[in-house]
Amino acid sequence: MVLLKEDGSEQVVYDYPDYPMYVHRNLFSSYANFAAPSHWHADIELIYIDFGAMRHNINGTVVSLQKGEGLLVNARQVHFGFSIAK
Repeated sequence: MVLLKEDGSEQVVYDYPDYPMYVHRNLFSSYANFAAPSHWHADIELIYIDFGAMRHNINGTVVSLQKGEGLLVNARQVHFGFSIAK
């Protein structure tokens, strides 16, 4: 789940208080319309596809990803992922 602040940034809750890292596994079926909300954050984001396929919109550019591929989203970039098939 993505928690958003008023400015559209994600409210990140880190896994380790002494090390700013957040790791989670998610399915697009948990989001309305099979798409995460558009957001940004001050951290980089590494996305890895365990299975299936997805698309990711970064500042209006859409990238397709398949199982075994990954994507690095730089800090302060507006982005969201979404399912190819619903």
